[in-house]
Amino acid sequence: MSKVSGGVKQLYQFSVSSRNSWEQLQQAKEQLQPSRNLHAGIGGRKKTAPLLLGVPNRLAAKPYNAVGGKSAEGSARGSTPTTTTTTSATSHSNELTTASAVSPSYVEEYESTTLPYSGNKTGKKLQVNDSAATYGSLSTLHLIRSYLVLKMAQLPLVASVGPKIFSATQKLPNVMRQPANYVVKKTFFEQFCGGESLVEAVTATQRLRDSGISCIFDYAAEGLVGEENVYDSAASVVESTILQARDIGAGGFSCIKVSAVSPMSVLEKVTCSIHGNGGITSVDPELTLNPMNVPNLTHEEAAEWQQVISRLDRVCKAAYEKGVPILIDAEQYYVQEAIEYLALGMQKRYNRDMHSPAIVYTTVQCYLKSAVDRVEQGLGLGSNLDFKYAAKLVRGAYLFFERRLALEKGYSSPVFDCIEDTHRCYNDIAARMVSQVSNNSASLMLATHNLDSVEKAATQMAQKQLHASNPNVYFAQLFGMGDSMTMALAKEGYNTCKYVPFGPIEEVMPYLTRRIEENRDILGGARKEVSLFSEELKRRVLLRAA
Repeated sequence: MSKVSGGVKQLYQFSVSSRNSWEQLQQAKEQLQPSRNLHAGIGGRKKTAPLLLGVPNRLAAKPYNAVGGKSAEGSARGSTPTTTTTTSATSHSNELTTASAVSPSYVEEYESTTLPYSGNKTGKKLQVNDSAATYGSLSTLHLIRSYLVLKMAQLPLVASVGPKIFSATQKLPNVMRQPANYVVKKTFFEQFCGGESLVEAVTATQRLRDSGISCIFDYAAEGLVGEENVYDSAASVVESTILQARDIGAGGFSCIKVSAVSPMSVLEKVTCSIHGNGGITSVDPELTLNPMNVPNLTHEEAAEWQQVISRLDRVCKAAYEKGVPILIDAEQYYVQEAIEYLALGMQKRYNRDMHSPAIVYTTVQCYLKSAVDRVEQGLGLGSNLDFKYAAKLVRGAYLFFERRLALEKGYSSPVFDCIEDTHRCYNDIAARMVSQVSNNSASLMLATHNLDSVEKAATQMAQKQLHASNPNVYFAQLFGMGDSMTMALAKEGYNTCKYVPFGPIEEVMPYLTRRIEENRDILGGARKEVSLFSEELKRRVLLRAA
């Protein structure tokens, strides 16, 4: 662990040190009993019931028929994931291990349940205006903080200047830096992040799981650079998070940024090689992830690329064995092709069971002009190579960066010129994926705060006779935002998630400031959320007066 960067070292210590020991996690498990009460609002709770990771308890195991939500008794199971042994540039067989022959734990041992289809095929409208149902159980202090933070986050000056001010404070002596960190932690950090450790994140999200909402736990430190042990440690941290979150029953999905386990320079080189040689299907049509298939890599680069593959495979294998679906995040366009290649290769290895929800998800950025082609490529490869294609749909988190870089480098911007085209692309891909889910050939996560997109997808599910709780479809919003939408979806029986970043405040701030800068449109849409906070506060004042 020598020379490991501060962020990785802190999280590594989190997974092994006495202060975050297994005993502490067991105590958290005893204190946090998930429930399925969908009508008491966020924070409300009436009765407790086990909630397995990633899927509703009643749908947690048997082969699932995509249409109507009926269990598929006696269906043939998909083939067991296997890992192709490849030869690296150093002529050593790679260290990837064969996946367990046991099916994921979250598709086993649950009671048979037949779910009849019921839904509105003509147009789904969510009830997102009930402030009492959504926020009735939150403390008044929590409401006031959320109201003020979201109001501030909408100010252009905060989004543009705030991150620079915070960065400047980090260069000050500790006695001056700590007060600034405390203020940020008690405002923006606590609003949008689960905490500084997994234990804190689990505690902070209890009210979500009480309402039947799953969580996507993500160690959100960014900008980790260093020697090989930095990336090995980061992979170990993600693996540890998967195992611990599963063991304490903390719900949902895990996720990973490939740049946390790979130097950006390697991802950039592989992306350039793929782009220059006809794309993924030309470079490696069988998705073997053999480094020798990537042209133009030096001996050293091929060996480094092999290590990246091995690290990611370790994490995905852990996710498969524990039954914790893992989302592979999208990143900047100049490294995205390498990330997509890795994600598809891992899907081929671990999404072999067509009768169960997928384990490995790629992320599709719908602000990219190439988004539709990417989805069609993934669906085509899944059909040809017998794996379930799974995608998390986002609009995109690097809009300003992509436009700046394209302008600086003198090439055409890869993102759409107007938001309307991005909305159209998102909705078209969502419709295409819902159709594939109905054929049991895909899994889908719709990560969006856009009410129109959510209602369109819900309507399309009804038209395809997909039950709201179909385990191949999830809706997701960011922690600290969009609670009214999340609660409305949960009340209607849809699978819902909150994306919950966590980590030491100094390491997570780059993520948080990027979110504030890039998600100005979402924060602008938070006016609805602010109005609901205000409405709930007024309701409480009137109740006291009465």
